[in-house]
Amino acid sequence: MEAIMLAAPRKERMAKTEMAPNTTIAEMVSLDRASEEYARVRTRRDELSLRLVSTEREAIELARELRSLSLSEETGHNPIDRAAEARVSDLIGDVAPSAAPRDDFLLKQETLNAKQRDLDDLKQAINALDSRLRVLHGQASEAVREKIGPLILERIAAVARSLIAASEAQRAYDEIADMLNAENVWWSQLAHPPVFLDSPRDRCGRVAYYLREAVEKGAIGAEEIPEALR
Repeated sequence: MEAIMLAAPRKERMAKTEMAPNTTIAEMVSLDRASEEYARVRTRRDELSLRLVSTEREAIELARELRSLSLSEETGHNPIDRAAEARVSDLIGDVAPSAAPRDDFLLKQETLNAKQRDLDDLKQAINALDSRLRVLHGQASEAVREKIGPLILERIAAVARSLIAASEAQRAYDEIADMLNAENVWWSQLAHPPVFLDSPRDRCGRVAYYLREAVEKGAIGAEEIPEALR
């Protein structure tokens, strides 16, 4: 099996890949672009996973062939005994090691054993890479957060201000609705109330909660929130 070389994990903080000013959002949120080390380890892990799948298929096929040979009438001897006889003959010196008796069954059995060892090595290597990736994933995510943070705050601010505008529009709507209801006017044919919005006076509603959270994150100022929702 090809040797699987795993570089020792770096103790220092991961180097971040610098991004150009015109970087797209898709590039900004890419973990591979945020950390070359993460990309390298993840790629190696994917390669080993493919090898693992391929090796498992080969091992299954070899095991199937061995079962067929063991049930075949052509196999009229015990292959294990033949192997022992070959080793003893080699020790005695009756037969040169290169001329030891071999057969298809034994060759396939040895190949299958080698495949099983390969599988064990691959699984250990993948587990080691998974452990390393968990650390690198966290570091790469931190690097992405640092770069995308300002843009996220801009989007939060846009949503918050849209909610404030919607809340103010609903307040104006409610003023007219309250007047009509107070006069007992049958006006339901004119419009349907925006029931999908919280009351513009509900400090415990979802909109009020989101707006206060936007203030805590620094996306908007507290003075921007309508007093009824603070």
